[in-house]
Amino acid sequence: GGGLQHVKALQDAGYVLRWAQPFMIWTSDDSQDDFALRDGLSVKLLDASSLDVLKLIYKESFGLGDAVIELMARILFASPLAATYGLFKDDEIVSAVMAVKSEGDIGIWNMATPMAHQKNGYGEQLLRHVMKRYKNLGAEKFFLTSSPAGKALYDKCGWQTLDYIPVFTK
Repeated sequence: GGGLQHVKALQDAGYVLRWAQPFMIWTSDDSQDDFALRDGLSVKLLDASSLDVLKLIYKESFGLGDAVIELMARILFASPLAATYGLFKDDEIVSAVMAVKSEGDIGIWNMATPMAHQKNGYGEQLLRHVMKRYKNLGAEKFFLTSSPAGKALYDKCGWQTLDYIPVFTK
């Protein structure tokens, strides 16, 4: 089909298939209703004053160059439909996520936990908080594309894999 033709065209142009990103969904259910943040953690809606810290987190987490980080920074706070949240422990951001609302659906973008804070459950705490918050506001479907490393977290939180999106690089 068409997908195979696109893959061949990309390969003919010198691109190599590196991995496939899971495209995932969570449909609102009651699984998050009893969720509460662990003691000592809080979630705050971030604004442009957090931009320098977010740039460092995203650069470390995604291995992106400065130019791409600058482009990402422009969209973090550009839309009234987008909200960027930080999970805080002792006044330090230990995880961050951007949620974008489109009609009744929520897209999860740019979820990242700095290396120094990984393996502490902070990403899960923030994700579950955001899922519960938007579910309580009436959102029914949540979507994201996951890195291969992040898929276990989303599986643990009840997300379902719909498909895999191929990632090509030169």
